[in-house]
Amino acid sequence: MSFYSFINENKTIINESINDRGLFKAVFLAGQPGSGKTYVMTKITSGQIEPRIVNVDNITEFLNIHNPLSVYDKSKKISKNQLYNYLNGMLPLFVDSTSANPTTLKKRLNVLESLGYDCALIYVNTSLEKSVERVGNRKRKVGQEIIQGNYSELQTLKNEYKKYFPFRMEINNNEGALTDDVILKAYKRISYFFDSEIDNPIGNERYEMMLKNGYKYIVPDIISQNDLKSMINTWYSS
Repeated sequence: MSFYSFINENKTIINESINDRGLFKAVFLAGQPGSGKTYVMTKITSGQIEPRIVNVDNITEFLNIHNPLSVYDKSKKISKNQLYNYLNGMLPLFVDSTSANPTTLKKRLNVLESLGYDCALIYVNTSLEKSVERVGNRKRKVGQEIIQGNYSELQTLKNEYKKYFPFRMEINNNEGALTDDVILKAYKRISYFFDSEIDNPIGNERYEMMLKNGYKYIVPDIISQNDLKSMINTWYSS
């Protein structure tokens, strides 16, 4: 697949309507590298609501899986443009948050909530041994000491992360644990979240205003382009 084909497949052509499902809804996925967040995500979504995936690593690895740092700036720019489109259309999101940094997670949560999003958390549990095994099978290698460090930090921070999200669930993704019954229960819960009414009062007010006036995007009638770009810069700041 060419680079341009990749971008065309992953960019958002904003043709959604204010009447679409899942608007102002975002789910954070947390867990250490190798926990299987992406796999879990594919198992608990349907074709009826298609959350956009926010993860700069997907683009970075596509551009240069062997030396991702060499293309990180380019990947970040593409990711910012994608996120701008997603947020401008109030689209449902999956936010991949491998980072063991609670400041980063809270900062991104604040950006979404200030826009009007309801946010949920899925924490994917996997043993350290299974994480090391899975990461070892990837094309892009991650040092075992990094995985161990992330694992220890995330175990410590797990309860703190839960405090940020009224709607949350844990999924065990160790060998044989992700049964059809587990997947079905998780699918029903996450479908309920995306389909439920907007609880965030900011999002509720903005949704009603847009519905009344026939606005399709939040820029420029709800917030300015500069304000949205500033939020996105905050999202990707160190």
